Amino acid sequence: MTEKQMCTYFWIEKEVEILERQLKELNRQYNGGRKTGAVLPETGLKDSVSERFLSVKKMLEDRLEELYTIRIQIETYINGLEDTELRLIDRMRCISKKSWEEIGFELAMDRRTVSRRFYKQFSA
Repeated sequence: MTEKQMCTYFWIEKEVEILERQLKELNRQYNGGRKTGAVLPETGLKDSVSERFLSVKKMLEDRLEELYTIRIQIETYINGLEDTELRLIDRMRCISKKSWEEIGFELAMDRRTVSRRFYKQFSA
């Protein structure tokens, strides 16, 4: 596994968050700003809002599937590491999305030490 593959999880998760917000906004537009609890129809209407809703929903489903696949790949890679400390660093960084400072604090290390450990595994 490469560094880029490990970090892809973070970016796809961010993309999922954005798509979810877009769906909420499209739903709000469809309901005219009312808080009715109604949801956009899955089929039928061909207006621009419902078409955009279906398009964004499909993108969201695709990204969620990609996220799930990458998560399994990352977990498989991490679980295969013999170095317990490195497993923790990888999991905290790539899955839990913690900063180097947060990881360093939790492991009683300097942030530079944990980032070096992380990147060193890809240069070996």
